[in-house]
Amino acid sequence: MKAVAKQADESYDDAVHRAAAAPLGRLSLPPEEKAARLRAKYAKARALLNESKEA
Repeated sequence: MKAVAKQADESYDDAVHRAAAAPLGRLSLPPEEKAARLRAKYAKARALLNESKEA
């Protein structure tokens, strides 16, 4: 769980990039209703990751 949870001593951006690199952070898909809620909640993180892919 530590691999996908933000640590106290790291920035939000660093936490997003580290969690995205952890294979265990991407193993399963939630039901659609929960997925929609999570997409909205983590829109900023998704945008940040998309920016870094384009760079």
